[in-house]
This record gives sequence, C-alpha cells and structure tokens, in this order.
Amino acid sequence: MKLKLAHMEFLTQSHLTGQSSNKGLRKLHFLSMPIFFQGFFLFQFIVIFIFLNLSSNKAWCETTPEKTPGTRVGFIGGPYLPSKIPGVTEILQVAGVRIGSSSHFGNFEAETFIGNGSGINFQSLVCNYRLNVASDTLPVFALIGLHVDAFKKPDATTSSGGGWQIGGGAETKIAGPLYLRSDFEYRFGPGTSLLVLVSLMLAF
Repeated sequence: MKLKLAHMEFLTQSHLTGQSSNKGLRKLHFLSMPIFFQGFFLFQFIVIFIFLNLSSNKAWCETTPEKTPGTRVGFIGGPYLPSKIPGVTEILQVAGVRIGSSSHFGNFEAETFIGNGSGINFQSLVCNYRLNVASDTLPVFALIGLHVDAFKKPDATTSSGGGWQIGGGAETKIAGPLYLRSDFEYRFGPGTSLLVLVSLMLAF
C-alpha cells in the first residue's frame, strides 16, 4: 500500500513538473517569436528598400542629371500608440520639429518631439534616412532609422530606451515652398509602437 501511494505521489509530482516545464518552454518560445519576426521583418524591409533605392536612382538619372541639395524644416504632430512598454498603456499626443537635408549621399532627417497623457511625459529623438520613390502622381517615400525614447511616469520614475523604426508616407505641395506631409513609423524598442504624424514643411 505504501509503495502504491509513493508511486502515485511520484507520478503526480512528475506530471506537475512536466506541466511547469512545458509552460516555461511555451513562455520562452513566445518571448523568442517577436525577436525572430523583427529580424525577418527587417530583412524583408531592407531588401525592398534597396530595390526601391535602385529603381528610384535609375528613374532619377533618366530625368535629372544631378540631385539638388536642399533643406526642409517643419512642425510635426500626431498620436503615439504604445504597446508592451511597461507603465505606458495609453495613446499619447506628440508634437515637435523636424529638419531634413538632401545631398548627393541621400536624404537624412532628424526629429525631436514631446508628448503627454495619463500622467506620462514622453520625449523622443529620431534620425531617419528617407528614400524618395519616383512617382508621377503623389510623391511617396520610405523611412528607416534609429530613435531614443524617455518616459517620465506619474510616480516620478524615469525609464529610457532605444531602437529602430521603419515607415513611409507621402507629401504634396500646397503653395510655393510649403508642403503638407503625412507619414508613419513602426517602432521596435522599447516594446513596439506606432507613430502617425502630420507635418507642414518648408523647403529651402
């Protein structure tokens, strides 16, 4: 009888241990999936980005012998939608400035903006490479770059982190040097987030 009870207790403990181990494996697998998809997504985007860059340069060379350097500055604003960022769960409204420079090496942009909501103060610094895609109708572009974010929470604690982003958008000329632009950035790190921006840009 004692041997039977001991055997049953051993089987019960083994079953519980197995369940705990399986949960741990499932959790580990779940946590590793986003990293895999981020890498796969980045690889796909880079391939498409290079393809668009080659196509855009070819189309540009067929129409214009040389790129003209220029600068653009403007105000940006829109919603910031966070996900999987500890302590940050609500949509934040952000506003800031952007400056861009076009040269023979490509189009580079820097952005800085602040936002707040639900007691969260948010600051971000962004650097993007913009690829203009040749189009006869609406000028569109793709973006890839890096960012650094800082969050000040209601309990006065501060957290910060950085990552990379991809995105795109379109712009249209309003009058003279004034352009209306709309773009989005899908961000990886910290957590994941989506930034949707509308801006007015002045070209020099």
